Amino acid sequence: MTNHENIEAIKSRCYSLSDISEALGITRRTLCDYIKAGKLKGVKLGGKWIITQGNLDAFLAGTQTVTKA
Repeated sequence: MTNHENIEAIKSRCYSLSDISEALGITRRTLCDYIKAGKLKGVKLGGKWIITQGNLDAFLAGTQTVTKA
């Protein structure tokens, strides 16, 4: 697998707040509130929140054992 393929694979498993907001039908502000409350884990890169597939899955399942992105 080339570096480009690796980067694309990683990108396909990470989401922006806009992606999640659109998919779940909730506002970005609500997602930010969830992050602030510790209900959804993410990392801020270049001024944008990035949520991994694993953290999104944990949030949707309602589990508290999520890892940092």
